[in-house]
Amino acid sequence: MKLKSCFFCMFYMIELFCYSQSQFKVKISDIISKSYNFYMISKGNNFPDIDLKKDSLDKILILLHYNIPLNEISDFFHLKNDTLQSRIDLLQKKSFLKKYNKNFKPNLMIMSIEDRLIMKKQSEKTFTQIVELIES
Repeated sequence: MKLKSCFFCMFYMIELFCYSQSQFKVKISDIISKSYNFYMISKGNNFPDIDLKKDSLDKILILLHYNIPLNEISDFFHLKNDTLQSRIDLLQKKSFLKKYNKNFKPNLMIMSIEDRLIMKKQSEKTFTQIVELIES
């Protein structure tokens, strides 16, 4: 059973990576209109000292996850470039955002509820196939 669990974890992560890489370009309003839940997996009293819901920081992270360019984010929220940059700087300072080459990427997992359901279905199918291979 440990072997099955290990394979499930490995392939589930691969499945997540492959799925996230295949995201297609969508409109900002479509992304923002999806439902997102916020969870912190932690032990102890170590909560973030910023409110991600304030100043649309959560939405900025979500849009960057979907590779939306900064100029489109700025236009969508009607923000001046320096205002958006100050929010980006804050997210970087608090380790919610990292810069890779010239692109910003959230340093946390982001997925819509719809994405989660799709990934769950895909991973269950993959898991079943792996178990069948192991048992044969």
